Amino acid sequence: MNQNGRSQNETAGISLLKASEVLLIVGATNGNVRFYDYQFRIVGWFEEETGLAEVTSISLSNVKFEYENVLNDLNKDEYDFKYPDFIVGDKKAKILMLNTDLFKGVTDTSKKKEVLV
Repeated sequence: MNQNGRSQNETAGISLLKASEVLLIVGATNGNVRFYDYQFRIVGWFEEETGLAEVTSISLSNVKFEYENVLNDLNKDEYDFKYPDFIVGDKKAKILMLNTDLFKGVTDTSKKKEVLV
């Protein structure tokens, strides 16, 4: 069982689907948030470290996102997902701001999120 009371083998469903200009953002019933390009390749993800229950809302920044930079990074040995910070709410009324600048190489999961409520 994980911290949300779910078995690791339990299948998660999509609870929220949001489309930005260049990415699909998926919120799941198990609290995961994943970013896909329009060819359905996963390009970024926030999973167990968020401690979220079922995702009910995602608020994206209106800062211009340069997806071409992400595509260039895919050709490098190390991948660094960059996207403007965003806010996620869950079924248990937890609201977090997730910091994607710290996506790569973070070992302290508290650096990836900021509890807002």
